[in-house]
Amino acid sequence: MQWVLTHPARLLLEQTQIAALCEELPGLTTHWQVDADMSVRVDFDLQIGEERYEGRITYPDVFPNSPPYIRPRDGRSRWTPHQFGDGGSLCLEWRTDNWRPEVTAADMLRSAHALLSTEQGEQAPPAAVPDAHQVTRGQNLRGEIARFVLTDQLLREFRKLPQGASAGLKTRTVFTSLTDVAFVSEMEGVGTDGKIAGLPSGIKMYFPLCAVAGTGRVFRTDQFDALPLPATLEELTVLLLKVGYDPALVASTEAEPNKAVLGRVVLLGGLNVHVYSLENGSPVKLVKNAVIFDESNNRSDPEAEALRTLRVGVVGLGSIGSKVAVSLARSGVRRFVLVDDDILVPGNVVRNELTWAAVGAHKAHAVEDQIKLVAADVDVSVELHRIAGQESSLNGATLMKRLAECDLIVDATANPNVFLRLAAIARQAKVSMAWGEVFATGYGGLIARARPDLDPNPLAVRDSWHRYLATQPPPPFPHANDYDGAGDMVGDMALTAYDSDVGFIAAALTRLALDTALRRTPSHYPVPLYMIGMRKEWIFREPFDVQPVEASGPDWQSDVEPADPEVIKKALHALQKMMPELPDADRTDTATGT
Repeated sequence: MQWVLTHPARLLLEQTQIAALCEELPGLTTHWQVDADMSVRVDFDLQIGEERYEGRITYPDVFPNSPPYIRPRDGRSRWTPHQFGDGGSLCLEWRTDNWRPEVTAADMLRSAHALLSTEQGEQAPPAAVPDAHQVTRGQNLRGEIARFVLTDQLLREFRKLPQGASAGLKTRTVFTSLTDVAFVSEMEGVGTDGKIAGLPSGIKMYFPLCAVAGTGRVFRTDQFDALPLPATLEELTVLLLKVGYDPALVASTEAEPNKAVLGRVVLLGGLNVHVYSLENGSPVKLVKNAVIFDESNNRSDPEAEALRTLRVGVVGLGSIGSKVAVSLARSGVRRFVLVDDDILVPGNVVRNELTWAAVGAHKAHAVEDQIKLVAADVDVSVELHRIAGQESSLNGATLMKRLAECDLIVDATANPNVFLRLAAIARQAKVSMAWGEVFATGYGGLIARARPDLDPNPLAVRDSWHRYLATQPPPPFPHANDYDGAGDMVGDMALTAYDSDVGFIAAALTRLALDTALRRTPSHYPVPLYMIGMRKEWIFREPFDVQPVEASGPDWQSDVEPADPEVIKKALHALQKMMPELPDADRTDTATGT
């Protein structure tokens, strides 16, 4: 009722306009009142031909900046196709998408009369009213609990079935608080293993989503487009018999009449796809599924194809590393080495890509699960290893070898000791490297990269940054860098950053990592290191102030001086003595290569 207090003249205008409409339309009577929730409403009875419509106009609190709505008083009736569901409000000439404050409830009631009169044929033969009722897929699916996701790859496999053929399916159903969503993970006759391409492995397995396994069957015939759709299991079996299928493929109606054989039934016509669930009960219940088509445009550009072949090592799966790894997967990277020995604890959730669903798990394994829910055909190697920590030398050597085989190493630890180890691996194996960190309290951060033969080596880039810092005022809180836990403290002030601060730097680092891994020419980043400000502090003049830092120094050549030829010869001779005896035909002179 707030609008009445702020716009009292408008109330009088509304009453005058509706009274005039009652004179204009003899079949209309109205009654004004205030609801228990203090909403102003107008109950009306509208006679059109033989039909009597008992409705209600309700004024929202923000009227006249939002339209009043008209709906049946009983909350159940369906007057017209131009209505938001049974008992819902009518979709009229004036709606939220084209509303103007000068429009009155009388205008809307006149519009409702015109709509219903046309459909009832009061003045002429009944006619359909052009539909301005435009809704999205999400709006249409409100209230639809059973859903079936039809990916492009799955639809292509369905279309390969000959007319009159059928195939068995294996499904996975993911339950949320309001929906159960089914996916097809396998189909008879597909490849050697029946697996459907394009479906992430995280959905094909029970973990980590608790995706429940089920079965199903797809039946194909264009006759499904012309025949009435079934509403019960009995009608479904009759339909299958009519088009030449054995209904026993779906359910046993003789020995166990209350037990369904299949969980999902797909009726594939030439134009339409209809999906049903079979739920055990007495009798078996047939539930129509809402079919969700994949309308996304999957990239097939050269960069996307190149990303699929690259292997990226991400060291540190904390606040920055977890976001970078998942974002790289969304960008197209499919091969990963994830390195982190830490466990996710409740305090990490405020900035990590992970949620409470992973609390208590190793971060690396939990991020692996996330990646396997983002994309199909991923290859993830997890190493629960602490670089620069007390670890087995054998495990350390194995990990170093795996990182050396990557196309890019991302250091997200902000740990100088880890950086030294990774920089040494990158330099020795000629592997590109990228790194980044967030400054304490989240006022800024840095991102950096080093590419073999294009930039100075990683240590030289870092040294250039230190030389740059020596020319600037001392940074605030220089020793605080624990962004994933409780954070460092100065007095009573915590120096932790917000998730938005971490996310900003992580997104920038991901873009730099992609540019580096792809070795774009020219690079989108002219210099190897950038200081990024998120508020006015220290050297940053304003939010989003970026300070590029030029780098110079040694290249990627090894620091090891070439040995004397005589020393090399002696070493090869010593190595030859260690080798097992070989037949003369297979033996070569290691000193001469013959």
